[in-house]
Amino acid sequence: MLKYVNSSHNALFCNALFYNALVIAMNISEIQTHLESDNPQMRMRGLVALRSYGPEIAVPLLASRVHDGEIMVRSFVAMGLGFKQNPEAFNILVEMLKTEPDSNIQAEIASALSKYGHPSLPYVTAAFYENPHWIVRMSVLLALSEMNVPDRLFQLCLAAFVDSDPTVQETAIQCMASLAGTPYEEDTLLHLLAFAQSNKPSVRRQVAIALRRFTDLRAEEVLTQMLEDSDHRVVAAVLEGAFANQ
Repeated sequence: MLKYVNSSHNALFCNALFYNALVIAMNISEIQTHLESDNPQMRMRGLVALRSYGPEIAVPLLASRVHDGEIMVRSFVAMGLGFKQNPEAFNILVEMLKTEPDSNIQAEIASALSKYGHPSLPYVTAAFYENPHWIVRMSVLLALSEMNVPDRLFQLCLAAFVDSDPTVQETAIQCMASLAGTPYEEDTLLHLLAFAQSNKPSVRRQVAIALRRFTDLRAEEVLTQMLEDSDHRVVAAVLEGAFANQ
């Protein structure tokens, strides 16, 4: 089964929602005071308050906390730089990706960079190959699946299939669904049909979900066969797809 996010990454997401709900509008002076606080919670509130400001104001303030000692603060910085886009923010994210020691934050940085579209491709692709941590590779695969770069996504999926971590492998199968209707559809379908014979139920379940996107008769035949799968989760994935398409 896919891990999706580990406990620390999940905590970052939950805290982001928490601070997003709590923070009220602040002027620049108040934000600067919060960012200079010794209390990391105050710094995070200051970062979230920057949502009300444009990149010309937000980016320099976000940059001031790039080397913050708190992982959660750096995560907020990366997220912020992904939304408050300008050339300076892009360059900061590129540099962060090179120097950030924590894989959770690297995953956040890669996701933020991907929001800049094609200019980010060399950097997020390099992150996939240079950092073997599952959360970085998963983040890059998911980001590319939303960027309309089928050639690059297909190559990374192939690399992910030989990764030792099942989470990376299953994420690649999940992302291959977005290759339906592209020049890589046939090659992708052949890989999915092969994975349908996996002895791992979690892999077969991801294949069942991915095959929903393919109209080829071979995909339909395999999905029909999967209705007889020995694992109820695989059967449920097929049935969910059938009901969704009605």
